[in-house]
Order: sequence, then structure tokens, then C-alpha cells
Amino acid sequence: MSDSDENEIICKVVLVGEYGVDKTGIISKYINPSGELFDSPSSCYCSKKIEISEENKIIKFDIWETAGQERYRDKHKNFYKSTDVFVLVYDITKKSTFDELKNYWIKDIKENSNKDFSKIIIYKKFIIFWVVLALVGNNIEKYESQEVDDAEAENFAEEISAIFQLVSSKENIGIEDLFYIIGKSFLQKTKNEKAEREKEKDREIEEEKKNKIEKLLNKYINF
Repeated sequence: MSDSDENEIICKVVLVGEYGVDKTGIISKYINPSGELFDSPSSCYCSKKIEISEENKIIKFDIWETAGQERYRDKHKNFYKSTDVFVLVYDITKKSTFDELKNYWIKDIKENSNKDFSKIIIYKKFIIFWVVLALVGNNIEKYESQEVDDAEAENFAEEISAIFQLVSSKENIGIEDLFYIIGKSFLQKTKNEKAEREKEKDREIEEEKKNKIEKLLNKYINF
């Protein structure tokens, strides 16, 4: 195995949100900024690698988009399993798309994901669940038609402990930064998971030692 293989980590990312918020455009601009848009009537999958130089790690993003239409909602729950990052997308010019994130999508994720939302990580004053959440407002080039106040969105992001980012899938603004921040948060999550597993292993070893000592003491006392 090469050094690059050892330093590569796979991160499953799922974009959720209502139909029309242009999740496809966000993915397309990230994967191929100057290329054609994907055609995604129901769902799509693609991947891209990103290097986090200061961490000496390469992240391979496996990116999935779920369909926003209500008729597909029962199907896309299969995408949730083993997801590392959920990106909740709304259109800043359509309040209804933001309201649905609050009223439906975040609840759907928590109910159907196999990740533990009770465990959290403190990272640079941010609270990150065992699964990383990102709240993304799209279409910032249409600020004159904005219906979702930035402060309201920031409050919701804080409430669900999510990264908050404003982007434009049309003008390709903020998308590269979004995935870089996601990558950094994901690496911090994996570090904490590893540390937690090591602590749990140490606790099991100590418990095993304690039980052996107690058995020996009981044997000696009863001798």
C-alpha cells in the first residue's frame, strides 16, 4: 500500500433539501467548475478527492444527492446509512425551502441515520455531532430577492450544531470553501472517534485487570 493510500480517508456526503434548491448545481460546480451540469431527476452520485495539507491527509468525498420531491422521500432514506456529512440546502429566495429543513429534513435525518447524534465534538468553539452537519443557503447572487434572513439561518445552524455557509451554484461562489470546511470538520470527527475508541479499549483492559485481581483476592480469601 502506498503512502497516499494510507493517508486517504473516504467521507460519505449526502445533500438533502427541497426540489429546486439546486443541490445538483452545487455538486456539479464542485466536481467540475467549468463543465456541464449533471442531470439529476431523482438522485446522483459522484466523487472527488481533496488534500488537507496541514493534516497530511487526502479525503475522498463520496457525494450523494437525494431528490427533494415528496414522492421520493421514502426511497432516499437508504442513502442515510453510514453517512459522515449531511448538507442541508435551502434557497435564500424561498422561505418555504428553509422551513422544510427545520420541519422535516433535520428530523428525517436524525430518525433514519445510524449515526449517534448524542455524541458531540468541540472543535474551534464549534460543536460537531458524531456526524457533521452543514447548513447551506444557495443563490446568494439573488440577494435582492432574499426571503431567509441570514441571522435566522445562523441561529438555526447554531441550534442544530451545523456549519453555516452561503453559496451560489450559478456563480460558483463559496462552494470550494464549503467542502474544505467540511473536510476539516470531518477529519476532526475521525480523530475524536479514534481517541474515543482507544479510551474505550483502555477502559475494557482496566476492567479486565480489575476483575482478575478480584478473582485472585476472592480465591485467596476462600483458601
